[in-house]
Amino acid sequence: MVEYLIPVGSYPAPNATYIADGVEPTIGGPVFNVCWYLRQLGRKVILVAPYGRNDRALVTRTMRAAGLRCDRLLSSPGYIDVLAAMWRGNTHCSAYLRRRLPSDTASKLLALCRSGGAFVLAGGRHRAIRSTFVKLARSPGYHILGFNPSYATYEYEAGTLGYLLKRAMVTILNESECDHVCKLLGRVNASTLAKSLRGILIITLGSRGARIYEKDSFLRVSSVAKRISSPFGAGDAFFAGFLQGILSSGSLAEAGAFASKVAARVVESPRVRARIDLRFRSQ
Repeated sequence: MVEYLIPVGSYPAPNATYIADGVEPTIGGPVFNVCWYLRQLGRKVILVAPYGRNDRALVTRTMRAAGLRCDRLLSSPGYIDVLAAMWRGNTHCSAYLRRRLPSDTASKLLALCRSGGAFVLAGGRHRAIRSTFVKLARSPGYHILGFNPSYATYEYEAGTLGYLLKRAMVTILNESECDHVCKLLGRVNASTLAKSLRGILIITLGSRGARIYEKDSFLRVSSVAKRISSPFGAGDAFFAGFLQGILSSGSLAEAGAFASKVAARVVESPRVRARIDLRFRSQ
């Protein structure tokens, strides 16, 4: 999606207009953020997603800057989805302009995932995207490494969400998303939800860090951020850092500690997507 992120000192009053000068559009969203950080952490990543061909120049330029290939992107008529968000401190209010996708989007996306392998599923505000996720999860030879529904959590039907949660090796939700999922699936809390899954469940807590569940095991990870410059993208960065840690060491504690460091780099940065150098990767 295209993002317009606007820092404000205070939110506009009802019937008032806030004028923001010089806000440049950027490509973002959970799918791009996770790919960005996994690539920064040295992983080979292929991004499969639809985009509006009217935004081709911005998408192509951003993908190249991120070191990502464009050959698995699906061009659709018109524009890509747009998020316009105002934020102050740890709060934000936003509007999401969701575009229509062609009826054959799901089948075309599935064809772009032709090689099988390990997949990280992110977002899912469009029904066609959610349909593609389910078909991938049901296909032999396709391993669902991670699931990061993000704000699209509230768009999922109970059956679809429950199935993908059970298929993923690692799932990440924030506190509000977790409460919604528990109500939707009839679970008492994060602990009982985690016990119903075969993989790892991460619940992010903002400045309070994160809770990590694996069946009956529980790990609390503290935030190591010294300041908060921007609240956007920290959960996606934590997720990418955790996946990197699990793939590298397999240790829940080491993966959680490394993920906390990656998330701290993001919230301390004035940009939504921070650069991670080789020295940081090896720490």
